[in-house]
Amino acid sequence: EDELWIAEDGDGPEGAEGEANQQQHDALKLPPPVKSDSVWLCSCRPTGCMHRFSAKGAMLFRPDTRLFCPKGARCKLRSRPEHEALYIHATRSQFAADLKLGDIDTVVVNQEQPPGARVPSTPSIPYQLPSKPSKPSKLKAIDFKMKIPFVDYAWRLDQPVSRPPPSNALSNAPSTGLIEPSPSLRLPRSTKVIVYVHGFRQRFFQVHANALYIKHQLDIKGLATDPYVMLPFIWPCHFTPGAYLRARAKTSKAGAYLRQLLNTLRHELNNEVYVIAHSLGSRVAAAALLVHDTTQVSTTQAEQPQTEQPLVEPLVKGLVLEGAALAAGAMHENGEFPASRLSTESILVLYSSHDSTLRDNFPLGEAWPTMKRGAPRPP
Repeated sequence: EDELWIAEDGDGPEGAEGEANQQQHDALKLPPPVKSDSVWLCSCRPTGCMHRFSAKGAMLFRPDTRLFCPKGARCKLRSRPEHEALYIHATRSQFAADLKLGDIDTVVVNQEQPPGARVPSTPSIPYQLPSKPSKPSKLKAIDFKMKIPFVDYAWRLDQPVSRPPPSNALSNAPSTGLIEPSPSLRLPRSTKVIVYVHGFRQRFFQVHANALYIKHQLDIKGLATDPYVMLPFIWPCHFTPGAYLRARAKTSKAGAYLRQLLNTLRHELNNEVYVIAHSLGSRVAAAALLVHDTTQVSTTQAEQPQTEQPLVEPLVKGLVLEGAALAAGAMHENGEFPASRLSTESILVLYSSHDSTLRDNFPLGEAWPTMKRGAPRPP
């Protein structure tokens, strides 16, 4: 279930090294990696792996905005002008060579101290991520570095992202011509952010391409009138079809990391946040937004009960669930994720009668543990 991060994150380097990098990409006949302030990415799984959580927790960074076609140079859709113009069609050898060019150290800008103990693997409800270590440790250069191909800077979400970078962090940054005096100024602030949460069996490239395609459709159809940021959230969803229950078991912990991201975007960076979740990602989004303290329940404006106690401001403006891998009654008042207890102003559920995967396979996957216990099958 290990994967190769094909379309990784990068900015066009400047100076002599940047020119050399450009020449290398020209030799590959591929455009060099390019970043955009309107596209970010958050991942809580390690590079090249689809079934584990990262020991460093959730990381926020700007990804490469190049769109590679998953079918590569043999794609049968290349005869369609829109497809050919939107995607880059590369061979496997080009992909591999391109990835080698991105082998640089990634600086963790807001690293306060070395990471503590790993996040426990047994989830609780509500799932709580561990706090940072109470005893500070001596910082070393390695503590500010990690490996994400083509990524110069990343931010840990278990630390304040607005913290100025420690001097010894940037002093050990890779010499790629990308060093900025205040890299945190690029973080999305006071704008609209659309967080895309993928479903089961999604490789990094697929998630990244899907998010960019959603952004492309919003832009060309004029559906987004105000500036906004597209931000895919990547979690360990496994890859083999038989790993559904293992992926499902990770949704609670992934939801805790997603909640960490949403809190950062909303409260620390003052953004207006929307969430689009697909398939099993709907369970991740619901876990992130579920309010467990019933005295602080956030509901939609149309459903707010008459009460003298003020409700907590919703964490997100809107939640969109596409082909949600949730039981029919999951969002009822007595369900697993009551709609009245999700911290969002609005909920939109989209489904298709032609979705055979959701119609045929989802009930079987959900029924397996209940069948073993003799409980009734979920609808």
